[in-house]
Amino acid sequence: MKNLFTCFFLIIICKIDATAQINLAEVNKINGFYIFVDSRPTSDYDVVGEVKADETDKDIIRSGGQYSDVRDNIIRNARMANYGADGLIFTFINGGTDKALILKFKQDKPENKIAKVEQYLGLYVFTDCTPLKKFDYIDTQKFTGGFSSGQYTNVRDTLIKRVKKKIPNANAVIFKLVSGGNDLADGIIIN
Repeated sequence: MKNLFTCFFLIIICKIDATAQINLAEVNKINGFYIFVDSRPTSDYDVVGEVKADETDKDIIRSGGQYSDVRDNIIRNARMANYGADGLIFTFINGGTDKALILKFKQDKPENKIAKVEQYLGLYVFTDCTPLKKFDYIDTQKFTGGFSSGQYTNVRDTLIKRVKKKIPNANAVIFKLVSGGNDLADGIIIN
């Protein structure tokens, strides 16, 4: 009986561990910063500042606030504000000023590039990052929402709804957000 209980307990623990890991990702490093969008670092860090997008930037104005232009502007501003920082946690606000927290990791270690991604409308969201676990690609959806609705949260939510409708068994989405081009979302199943 004790062996049966131990076996059952181990199976439950393994199942919990396996499902808990599908939301881990390796984030991109751009101009020396680890980029955390709809995600949080798994390593310990200190917040050493905050930076906002420069809404007068010509690239942001031209693109209507598309993700990559806003992201790149915030990265430039953060680099000027704190050259020694390690990463940025982005907050995107439709109709408001996008911003990011500037991070300094407590230790220099490879795990600093690992993030726990958030879930929106039932799907894990991978923006500027890649799932750590193996996944199966199912289909790609394209954002065709028009010029005035190119802000990140609108694009994200619209594409998630399209992926859910077209690929009901998907459990995650990988975004490919391109300035001046069509934003894409790959519907995937993380194993």
